[in-house]
Amino acid sequence: MSSHEASRADFGTGVDQSAAAFKRDGAVPLPVRIAKAALWVASWGVTIWWFSLFFRLPSDEGKAWKREVAAEVGLSPFWGKYATNYVLYVAPVIFLAILALLYLELEERFPERVRCSSREQSMVVRLYRAIWTQPLFVKTPIGVITFIDIVVIVIVFVCAAWIWGKLLVPQFIAIDAAKPKKGIPKWALKWDKTSDMLGRALPFTIAVLFIPVARGSPILRLIDVPFEQAVKYHRWIGYLTVLLVFVHGATYGVYAGAIHKIELLIEWPYSGCNNLAGTISCVAAIIMGFTSIPYVRSRHFNTFFTMHHLYLIFFAFYVFHVDWNHVGQSMGPVILFFIDRFLRMVQSRRQVTGVSARILPSGLVELKIPRQPGFKYNTLSFLYLNIPGISRLQWHPFSTSSSPLDDDNEVSVHIKPLGDWTTVLHNNIAAKSVNDAKLSTTGCPFALKLQAEGPYGHETNYFLRYRNLILVAGGAGVTPYLAMIHDLLKRHQLQQEGLPTNVQLIWCVRRRSELATLQTIIPSHIYPGYGYQQSTGFALNIQAYVTGEAATGGQDEVPMIEMSRTKIIRNLGTIDSPQKGVISNHKGISTINSYQNLWMIALILASMTGFVLVSALFYNYVTAPKLQPKGQKYNMAMETLLHFVSLFVGIVICGGSVIFFWISTESSSRTASESSAGYGPESKIADLEGNEESTLLDSCIVTEGSRPQFQELFNEFAEKHEGEEVGVLVCGPESLQESVAAACRSRNFASLMKTPFHYHSVSFDL
Repeated sequence: MSSHEASRADFGTGVDQSAAAFKRDGAVPLPVRIAKAALWVASWGVTIWWFSLFFRLPSDEGKAWKREVAAEVGLSPFWGKYATNYVLYVAPVIFLAILALLYLELEERFPERVRCSSREQSMVVRLYRAIWTQPLFVKTPIGVITFIDIVVIVIVFVCAAWIWGKLLVPQFIAIDAAKPKKGIPKWALKWDKTSDMLGRALPFTIAVLFIPVARGSPILRLIDVPFEQAVKYHRWIGYLTVLLVFVHGATYGVYAGAIHKIELLIEWPYSGCNNLAGTISCVAAIIMGFTSIPYVRSRHFNTFFTMHHLYLIFFAFYVFHVDWNHVGQSMGPVILFFIDRFLRMVQSRRQVTGVSARILPSGLVELKIPRQPGFKYNTLSFLYLNIPGISRLQWHPFSTSSSPLDDDNEVSVHIKPLGDWTTVLHNNIAAKSVNDAKLSTTGCPFALKLQAEGPYGHETNYFLRYRNLILVAGGAGVTPYLAMIHDLLKRHQLQQEGLPTNVQLIWCVRRRSELATLQTIIPSHIYPGYGYQQSTGFALNIQAYVTGEAATGGQDEVPMIEMSRTKIIRNLGTIDSPQKGVISNHKGISTINSYQNLWMIALILASMTGFVLVSALFYNYVTAPKLQPKGQKYNMAMETLLHFVSLFVGIVICGGSVIFFWISTESSSRTASESSAGYGPESKIADLEGNEESTLLDSCIVTEGSRPQFQELFNEFAEKHEGEEVGVLVCGPESLQESVAAACRSRNFASLMKTPFHYHSVSFDL
């Protein structure tokens, strides 16, 4: 767990003061250590159990065992036939989520301070870390691939192939042994069974497809897989799922054509498999898959984003196609996803007010967004922002550029005007800010509202593991590193132990004017006494490469344009405090997010309880076989619809009740803190013009007209820190990430991990 929680007690962010003593010296009570170890082992045990089911159950032994389980619980008067899948597939995932949240809560209350790696670390420890950070393949159609990426790909592919093959082979043997059916050739029967067994492999791929797409997933937080990396896995599994869906539909179409009954593709019987629903689901999956390929996603993002909402059509009609009992194998991750989605919707509907904005001399837009007391985020977190005045539908991710150790109740983001949305934001702020006299009548550039969702990202500040850091940025990719440098300066000022001491920032920009972004950090303001020529135990070197203009053709810096908080607040209709320069009654980013572990446990338990109880009521009083006329089954489509109603009641009504009390608690905390929380635009927004103190720009070494030679730079860095681990973080375009990954791989293979370079991609690309 990151060490910034160790200082939260000092900054009053709501961490239990009873654990403050343990946090300061890093000591964790033995019972807590035992509990954390037990939760960790139990979590991995449940995970292995759940995955093993998909390998075990297609076998003959697994089928026999499942029949035994069904005999025990499958005919219970409470759940009926659905109990087997609930117990075997859904319960382990929900239990895993609760175990993960309990572990994360203990980590937050009793964190073990992260310390930098040392020269004495064993080769086993270094190899373990290399599994997660060593690039193996660089220029591939799916980007940079590390060893852990290959592990994930192999596990998912092998499991899907195992399920399909294990189910299909006995069917082919039975077809070959049986007498030919009149009018249906054996090859057509094999096509039918091929389609059928592909369909039976889909619950596994759908289950693992929904795990990484839940942005606040406790499972991903437990193993510290950030959302941007999880999105990569979601893409790969999504392509596999679309492929299976397409082949499933195509092979069944061949079978229907072979027996001259093509109308089978659009039939919807009273009970049994609803092929029309399957056809609709297949078309939705193909559209999503096509609009998700890199070419379409990068050039037509709005099309990709809009079409991706067809996942609701895909999943709903898939359930209508196969019935709820069959899809039960994938319902655990699906339920967690919909709980996460509902929570995100509640948080994102909050209207954030009290936002200050300015345009920096580099052309970047800086937003300072208030946050509610108790709002937690890490140094490399990112937020999704929506500005209804620009677009009500578009949400864009931006990395935070402030440190969570700052006691200013604000989160900063820097935005570079690149696309249409960001350009409109930049132009509106410039237009509204220049004409100060008319600002009160023309209104705010945000059309009165700003909405935020998050934070997301790494669960831990993993960069604290490395004594030596190389930060590589391209263009606006420097913004997360501003937060990191700010955070490290603050930690050194607090005299925390085991921190990174050697940091080198390599920044590639097109125009020299972009370097003015470095003026936003004045080290002496954060770390008093810090000097570039003094021995402070923290060495920071900055090298900038200007690649897009000649040495004599530099572009002049633009003047800073600032919209003060006072003007924005007045336009938002809030109330100025009687105290001069202090503004209250603002609404910060909501704490209703997945980082509130105990509330999340309550939300999951309430949602599952409501879902199970309502499903049981429907089964016992509506759909049970004993309630139907003799020889007749209840309509499968209606039964599926009732299960969707149960899911809605469980998450929205029962889970929503928990969120209602959660919001009430947040409102009480906000009311209690309003009297002590003040915001002064003069004190919160530093004036960069005319400031004589040294900024990061003053220590920057600028090289114009060339690009960095990463191999040479890495070799030089390795010579200075031989035998030590080096953390390499890269944030920028794909070509930059590939170049850095290739240099890390070449360096590690050449030196046989003597001075290992650990590659980390810092990306917020969907």
